[in-house]
Amino acid sequence: MTSIVPGKYGDIGSLDVVEIAFQFAKLPIILVSSLIFSPFVWYNKHKTWRRVLGDQAFRWAAGLKVPQLQSLMGTTLTTYRSTVAKLNIPAVEEDIGSDARLLWLGPKRTDHVLLYLHGGAFLGPATDASFYFWRHVQEQLKARSNIDLGVAILTYTLIPEAAFPTPLRQSVAAINYLTSQGVKPENIHLAGDSAGGNLIFQVLLHALRPIESVVPLKLSKPLRGAYTISPWVSLTADSESTLKHANSDIISPKNLREWGGYVLADVPVDKRGYVEALKAPDDWFKNMDGVVDRILITAGSQECLRDDILAFNEKLKKTYKGKLDFVLQRGGVHDDMFLDFLVNETKLGELTPMIIEWLAAGYE
Repeated sequence: MTSIVPGKYGDIGSLDVVEIAFQFAKLPIILVSSLIFSPFVWYNKHKTWRRVLGDQAFRWAAGLKVPQLQSLMGTTLTTYRSTVAKLNIPAVEEDIGSDARLLWLGPKRTDHVLLYLHGGAFLGPATDASFYFWRHVQEQLKARSNIDLGVAILTYTLIPEAAFPTPLRQSVAAINYLTSQGVKPENIHLAGDSAGGNLIFQVLLHALRPIESVVPLKLSKPLRGAYTISPWVSLTADSESTLKHANSDIISPKNLREWGGYVLADVPVDKRGYVEALKAPDDWFKNMDGVVDRILITAGSQECLRDDILAFNEKLKKTYKGKLDFVLQRGGVHDDMFLDFLVNETKLGELTPMIIEWLAAGYE
């Protein structure tokens, strides 16, 4: 099992700097090649040149060593502060204990709240693209449905500075903090991409099968909804789509196997079901409708995780009695809608307006 030696986040040496510079030198060739060949690949034909370049740049970055990637990306907090400055909105930060913070996009609200648990394989921070996406959702909900949505972003501790169940502990603390501030559970939506989607199912399973070392989730009523984007429900990267879509996705099978190994190295065998929801016993999900009213799962047809996500959706159907929706985006890759906002795309994919409608229905 792969393991990261405990240390400091983003800690790199002089050799890492040389390696990063070498990888940067190859990037122009990679980008030009992707543009040349994109018209001949069906899943890229619908994409603008900006998206083609953005997808390849993301894939390049994901190929760096973990400390190198962390050093380049910074932290969720630094990314948040720079993003709100560009958006010309005030930074609203709350220390919630448990070494975690809630970062609000716009003013703090207690009527309609979306708690965002970011992706990044429990190794990387939230991206500015995800912040721009959720800001767009906010603005569209206000314009279309006159819904004022408070978006709270959780900063949770990443590998190598913490491992399971620390992110779960911090996520539960965030929900309990929101309800202690007067937010009704029925007015809370959880949203998470990739590892953030994994974390959402950790939270929901913890509510049903509490882990002794994590405080209970305190809910007077079920949460209104949970939206998982390309959820990471199996960490071993052994499905057929992992290899089939090795070239079409923004994350490679090598990345998935390596990152999954880092996460699983610190998870006791009897707790594996919490971090690999696909492999948890079916009966673990019984009565989940008592924790959350509705669940939306989305995935891309060209992402490596596709088969795992499809299988998990079928698994959830067996026991979940709430409203379960699933959308497979044709030609989509991992976290597809965020990539539109990475490159400031004006032609947004099909998922973005659908997500806005789904959230609007939940808050009406």
